[in-house]
Order: sequence, then C-alpha cells, then structure tokens
Amino acid sequence: SAAVRRGETAAAADRISRVATAHLYATDEQMHAASVWYRAQAARTLTRARIGVVIVILLLLALFVWFYVGALRGRRRAERLEREREQLFHRAADAAEDEQRRLAADLHDGPIQQLTTIALTLDLAEMRGTGDRTAVLQEARAHVGEQIEALRQLMVELRPPALDTVGLVGALRDYLARYEERTGVATELVADVRCDLGRDVQTTLYRIAQEALTNVSKHAHAAKVCVTVCSDGTEATLEIVDDGTGFAESEAAAAAANLHVGLTLMRERVERAGGAWRLTTSPGEGTVVRAVLPV
Repeated sequence: SAAVRRGETAAAADRISRVATAHLYATDEQMHAASVWYRAQAARTLTRARIGVVIVILLLLALFVWFYVGALRGRRRAERLEREREQLFHRAADAAEDEQRRLAADLHDGPIQQLTTIALTLDLAEMRGTGDRTAVLQEARAHVGEQIEALRQLMVELRPPALDTVGLVGALRDYLARYEERTGVATELVADVRCDLGRDVQTTLYRIAQEALTNVSKHAHAAKVCVTVCSDGTEATLEIVDDGTGFAESEAAAAAANLHVGLTLMRERVERAGGAWRLTTSPGEGTVVRAVLPV
C-alpha cells in the first residue's frame, strides 16, 4: 500500500543519511591524520635543515680556528727563529771580539815585549861600547828565534798551512806533536779517511779539534787525549777523548749553553756546517767530544 511504500522509502533515506554521515566523519579523521603527518614531516625537514646549518657553521668556525692557530704558531716560530738568529749573531760577534782580544794580548805579552827587550839590549850594548858584545848578540839572537817561533805558532793557530799542503790528518798530527810538547799531555791520533773531505769540512774539524784540545789543557787535568778522525764517504767523524776529571751530565747542557764559551763555539760551528755535535762526560771518567759532518 502507499503507506508501506512511504515507510520503506523513509527507512532507505535514513540508511543513506547515516552512511553519508559516517563517510563524512571518516574523511575528516583521515584529513586530520594526514595534516598531522604532513606537519610532522615539515617539522623534521626544518629540524634537519637547522642541524645542517649548525654543522656548517661549526665546521667554518673550526676551520677558522685551525687557520688562526696555525698562523699564530707560524708567527711564534718565526719570532723564535729570529731571536735565535740574533742570539747566534751576537754570540758569534762576541766570540770574534774575544778572539781578537786574545790575539792582541798574545802579541802584546809575547813578541812585542820580547822584541822591545831585544831592542833595549842592543841599544844598551851600543851605548856601552865595551864589553863582550858577542854574548849580547847571542842573547838577542836567541830571543829573536823564540819570537819567530811564537809568531809561527800564532800563524798556525790563525790558519795552519798544513791543512792546504798535507790535509786534515797531517795538520792534526803536526798540531798534536806541538800540543804534547807544550802541555805535557800525551796524545794519540787514529785516522781512517778514505775520501777527499773538502776544504770547509777539513777546516771545521780542525777548529773543533783545536778548541777541544784547548779545553782539555785548561780544564780537564788529563794525562792523555786521543783524537780519532774517520770518513766513510758520506760523513766525516771527529772524536776527542780525554782521561781527565770530567763533570756531571746534568752540568753538560749548562756548560755548553752558558759557562764554557769554547763548548758553545764548537756546537754552533758544527751546526752551521749542517752536522751534529755531542758532549759526553761524567765525574772522574773524562770527556768525549764528537762531531759528525756531511761530506
């Protein structure tokens, strides 16, 4: 009947309304969930971008600090090298001045005074006009011979001719013979040189030996000193060993740096030549000076 049909139509419309409403609610929830997800993704992306910016800033800051520290270290190193160069220059100048004063004192106290004495002796003999002039002349001749030998020794110390004629080994042999006669210290030379050392190396090693032997005669109270020089074609080694009093290892660095100018000069001379220098000593055990130079 019409009433039944109207009831069925109303029921169908009600079911359709409920389904549409349910579908509408489900779509709103999905849209909300999607919105939340997109917002979370956007927040993650923004966080990652911020972290990336922070990392870049930190890397740039670290790079700046690294360059700054490197530049600061370089400047400090340059300043330290400049100070060391100035100190080396002043020490070399002082050493040269000391050497000139020593030579002037040697000339004044030795040949000059003796030659003055000889001149006065001859003048006195001439004024007297009598007596045994032969004895006076013989005495004057003896003094002249002594001063010639003194001047020859001074010349050898300045630049030994033997270095140019017989080489390092011959020059050391001559120097040790005179050294033993002058100081009473027994000497021994051990040589094994198998190549041409060159003028600069020979001069440097000779000066090192000369300075070391001077220290032995002045400070070591040694009875014997042994000088060894050898070369294998790439390096030349000089070693001076004495049996003197020696001193404590703890005092060696201070002695080389401050106390004994001779030790400082030896070390600096070897280092300027590109070599290595070493001092080994102990109380009552003597001292070893070792220098190694490239050939």
